[in-house]
Amino acid sequence: MSGACKVNWVEDAATQIGGLPRWWHPVVGCTKISAGCAHCWFLESVGPALIRRGQDPVKWSPVAHFNECEMNVPVAEHGPRSQRRAYFVGAYGDIGHENITDEQIIRIVEVMRATPRHLYFVLTKRIRRIAEIAHRISWPNNAWLGISAADQRAFDIRWGALEMTPVPHVFWSLEPLVGPIDIRGAVLPEWVIVGGESQEGARPMETDWVRAIRDKCVTTNTPFYYKQDSAYGKGRVTHKPALDGRVWDELPDFRGCVI
Repeated sequence: MSGACKVNWVEDAATQIGGLPRWWHPVVGCTKISAGCAHCWFLESVGPALIRRGQDPVKWSPVAHFNECEMNVPVAEHGPRSQRRAYFVGAYGDIGHENITDEQIIRIVEVMRATPRHLYFVLTKRIRRIAEIAHRISWPNNAWLGISAADQRAFDIRWGALEMTPVPHVFWSLEPLVGPIDIRGAVLPEWVIVGGESQEGARPMETDWVRAIRDKCVTTNTPFYYKQDSAYGKGRVTHKPALDGRVWDELPDFRGCVI
């Protein structure tokens, strides 16, 4: 499961840098803390499926934990002649979870620093935890730190803490978007991703919610990526659906982030 990552925005970022999209799971497992977690793809689907297929029940346990066995994965795939990688870090967990120690978080970031040919995307719902230990972490230029928020309440709690965290590159993942989010009072990051819910029991996502976020991105020249619509009422999502006559899959320029 540290192989090819099938998340479309990770795939597109990898293509831009001439690399391969990959998962990296130094943290696995989590605890639901907000509305966006209701149908968590790892806790509800992926994790149990891996264990049913005979995968290591310790490594893929739903209880948040640090995976020592994953720490050498990016290093093993790094070298002057190796192909670059774009890693989705901890897609099955949250590095800011209280079960993960400060020292373990620092170690994860140091692996990123030691592998400057690779690009890293770290998403967290616990940005306040990351902000609290920011004085102990020196984020490298090849690491992008993002918040995940599904509704206005979560967004209001998280965006300011991300803005105050000293990291070279930041982004928002507003998914699964289950309510309107007014971003007009926020300082926009370098990249905004929006997507609907794909799991069983998916909640609806209104097109006008997406459009309002897109409009603000357009007026501020912020790259906007419309990942997918909601599976609500149809059982599956459409990847990169058209909005107002075009596909919105804009990317920042990641090429200057890697060597």
